[in-house]
Amino acid sequence: MNSNNPKLLSAQIVNRALEYGASLAGIVNILDLKKSPSHTIFGVMPGFDGVGTKKVEGKKQGEVQWLDKTRSAIVIAVAHPEEKPARDS
Repeated sequence: MNSNNPKLLSAQIVNRALEYGASLAGIVNILDLKKSPSHTIFGVMPGFDGVGTKKVEGKKQGEVQWLDKTRSAIVIAVAHPEEKPARDS
């Protein structure tokens, strides 16, 4: 997956995610992502320590540590239909 063309590289990344089973995939501007409901709601949500979480000393649960020069992020969504409960484990 070598490309000096950003649009081609983005398409390759998205297509690879879909090939591996993602329901949706895309590249997002980091400033837009930081304003998304999923990220802005963390400040008002109660704590959660379920599957996929870990406690890090000096860091609030759910807080994202963004790299200083981050401009884009890969966003991948996987559907969890009731008829496929194995995806929830």
